Amino acid sequence: MIPLLSLGVPGDSVTAILLGAFIMKGITPGPMMYVSELPTVYKVFAALMLANLCMLVVGCLGVRIFAKIVSLEKKVLYPIILIISLLGAFSINKNVFDVGVCVVFGVIGWLMNKYEFPLSPILLALILGPMCEQNFVRFMDLNGGNFGAILNYPIAIGFFVVAVAVVIVSLLNQRKINKTEKANANMGME
Repeated sequence: MIPLLSLGVPGDSVTAILLGAFIMKGITPGPMMYVSELPTVYKVFAALMLANLCMLVVGCLGVRIFAKIVSLEKKVLYPIILIISLLGAFSINKNVFDVGVCVVFGVIGWLMNKYEFPLSPILLALILGPMCEQNFVRFMDLNGGNFGAILNYPIAIGFFVVAVAVVIVSLLNQRKINKTEKANANMGME
């Protein structure tokens, strides 16, 4: 929450959702939020304190029930979660199409989880993508459609170099991990 409210940058997937909610309400998180939207900041802080108190009460009163729910087998728990999710998707607009969308995105999420694809970058891209696109269009308008003008800004060149370095280092690390796994697999076969 601190990076979100002070800099306007989400620190994780939960705060990325909050960033999306703020943007949908026309509030831009960041340093100016404390000047232009101070009542909203106070409401957010009050809501966070109230949520913590509510979680304390619910946690203390429901710890035995939650322990029993967690001990249920997955084959019993998953169908219950699925039915509640689909019922919730249907009840919003009373539309079967919403249930289909829920199922499709559930399958996509399951596949992403199965193949260990991180969800946070997608959520951040969905929330920050339109803002990035608007700023890119603004940059292109200011420079007459000349993308090469980005080379006139040292900070942009610095970010580009850092981005390329991060990609190269991650590829080299992945290559090293693959070699280590292959060597361990070969040793296990001998």
